[in-house]
Amino acid sequence: MKYKPHETFLNLPEEKQSAVTGAALQEFSKHSFQGASLSDIVRKAGISKGSLYQYFRDKKHLYLFLVEQSIEAKLEKLKASSDLFTFLNKMKHIQTTPSPEEVGFLQKVSTEEHIPEAQKIIRRSSDKFFKELLKNTPLNSSIDKATMIFVLTTLFTHFGQFLNTQKSDKKRAEAFDSLITLLEHGIRR
Repeated sequence: MKYKPHETFLNLPEEKQSAVTGAALQEFSKHSFQGASLSDIVRKAGISKGSLYQYFRDKKHLYLFLVEQSIEAKLEKLKASSDLFTFLNKMKHIQTTPSPEEVGFLQKVSTEEHIPEAQKIIRRSSDKFFKELLKNTPLNSSIDKATMIFVLTTLFTHFGQFLNTQKSDKKRAEAFDSLITLLEHGIRR
């Protein structure tokens, strides 16, 4: 991880770390980066604002730490996917069940275009993940692998935003089924 907290945060008991990251995730899931309030985060976490600065350099550092941590958690859940289509079905389940705050947070992050570091983290992690995933996926040999990785990364960066417009779990599941059908018939040999 590039955006690590200060040692003082790492020395905290796990419950206190969870209180801080949970409060921050909740705040950043509800509000844009600029609209999120450090005062609300520290109040919910039960710490002082000075303590927060002992743990993280600033608001942006905390935010980028959460981006990396949330992506790692999401990818860990999807790691056992053997190929692209196994991954898509696991992703459908994660995206269409009552979602943890990490999912809502990452969907919001994908719209935060004024935080280019967050976009770089997402793209770098996604590129690496899809590159590994495509190794075991039967692919259309007429399409360049680098192009496939770019398309998948771009698609999944924005597909979460589209899912947010769907008003029910059923509609989100139908959208995912359509995406799977599109990808399966478009790149699978």
